[in-house]
Amino acid sequence: MKTTLLTIAAIFTTTIAFAQSPNFDKGMTKGLEMMKSAKAGEDFLATSNFFERIASAEKDQWLPFYYSAYNLLVSGHFEKDNNKKDGIFDKALNLTLQAQALQPNNSELEALTGYIKLMKVYVDPMSRYMDIQAAMANLQKAKELDQNNPRAAFILAQNTFYTPEAYGGGKKLALPMLQDAMKKYENYKPAFAFAPDWGAERCKTLLEEAQK
Repeated sequence: MKTTLLTIAAIFTTTIAFAQSPNFDKGMTKGLEMMKSAKAGEDFLATSNFFERIASAEKDQWLPFYYSAYNLLVSGHFEKDNNKKDGIFDKALNLTLQAQALQPNNSELEALTGYIKLMKVYVDPMSRYMDIQAAMANLQKAKELDQNNPRAAFILAQNTFYTPEAYGGGKKLALPMLQDAMKKYENYKPAFAFAPDWGAERCKTLLEEAQK
């Protein structure tokens, strides 16, 4: 009941905030179109910068910070220089912190924060292995806040998929997790305008690989 009330309050607050800015819908729609058509790291970086500009103008909205962080995270996947990659993920984390200040106890934000922290571990796994606990704490909190959040389930499954079997991971262990995440994606319905709706295609790809 507590989680449900928090979710309803978050949706209500977000809806009210949207109504305060006539340009918000237009900007978010354009940003999401840019994200959908992005192919290379430069494209996702440009999209991140676009959402950051919206965040600067709409200081009471958490979604522009969220999408700026997410697109920055994706751009980091394309970066080959680990020092630059680290800086990209650090900035993405800072953006999620700004979003969390506006929207605390948000499952999507916790999931994204955990994802970014995992990617920082992957930059230097040998020396940062213990940092994975902090990432897992965010992802577990994301699941507690919303048990139906497909992104929280997917990120955990993806991490298991890429973790070597010797360290408690691998395709076999990831398979049921990916199946669960895929079911959540199939049942997922965005609760409000511009709600996060990414990850399904990647989840399907990993699921197919895990089933081989």
